[in-house]
Amino acid sequence: MEIKIALDPNSIPEDSQKMAKVLIETLCQVIKADGATFMNLDKEKNELVIVASCDRDLEVAQKKLGISVKLGERVCGKAAENKEAILVVGDIAKNPRFARLKKYEEIYSGMSVPAIKENEVIGVLNAKRTKSSEALTNKDLDIACVFANKLAENL
Repeated sequence: MEIKIALDPNSIPEDSQKMAKVLIETLCQVIKADGATFMNLDKEKNELVIVASCDRDLEVAQKKLGISVKLGERVCGKAAENKEAILVVGDIAKNPRFARLKKYEEIYSGMSVPAIKENEVIGVLNAKRTKSSEALTNKDLDIACVFANKLAENL
């Protein structure tokens, strides 16, 4: 499976861009995700903004750049707000915690992992499976936590 990466170079320091690209691409390969994003936390606006995206389709990855989510909203916003990694398996509409959320695409399983540096959330790493109905696991979530920590160290 070939994954294509799109980065917002204005949001990631130049010396960290290659590292972010490699980490996100590698995460997708290791956990067999169909896509992933990294969102920086804009503290002034209190929102997460997609600054790196990977997908099988480069156009899809590029379209996601700049999308923002308020802190506390959606799965990624909850992960950031509560400093907790969240794994969602199956239809989000059937998950009591997130049932009210509008689905933007058919995701069989997904995760949001906060990237924390010096006890402060600096962003959220998200990964999803859309092509495979095989669910992401707690082991995959643990692996994503390692990648989120590495991103936090380097951004």
